[in-house]
Amino acid sequence: VAVLSFLLALLGVLIRARFPGLNPEGALPHAVMALAPAGLKGLIVAGLLGAVMSSADTTLISAATILSRNVVSPLANGALRGGGPTRLGPDRQLTLTRALVVVVGAVAWSISAFHQGIIASLLVAYTVFVGGVVLPTLASFWRERLGVTSAGALGAVVLGGGCAVLGSLGGGAVVAGVLGEGNTAFLER
Repeated sequence: VAVLSFLLALLGVLIRARFPGLNPEGALPHAVMALAPAGLKGLIVAGLLGAVMSSADTTLISAATILSRNVVSPLANGALRGGGPTRLGPDRQLTLTRALVVVVGAVAWSISAFHQGIIASLLVAYTVFVGGVVLPTLASFWRERLGVTSAGALGAVVLGGGCAVLGSLGGGAVVAGVLGEGNTAFLER
């Protein structure tokens, strides 16, 4: 994995050196069209499209499964309120996961409609991840000492992720509106 990551970064540096001033979103397609022989262009583009589609469907299925098994099922069954273990059978769990694939796909599609580029969309995803997942995960390592419950962790994920999304909308316009124009100086540091 480290070697592949290094090779991809090296490819980016070489394309940047060969074609300075290119938009980062269009650097690889431009390099393929300018440098690849005519017979290989289609094959390279098909391979890149296959890699993107493979990553996208894996991410979509993983997100839907995590939501189904770790968020929606426990909430529906009352497990977070002391209602016991999940009572959904395998067939209902599969149906729920399939429905969440459609929901997560629709949300991802709508996000991509507002962010015209992969890099901008990834920045939103990383913002939500850091704001909503990192701190609750770190707190879970010391859950007995800190008194972290399942409901508290889920609430922290939703609150942190929601705040991260609100902070990224319109360059922080929502947060500035809530805090007031003069009270956002600490966010700019």
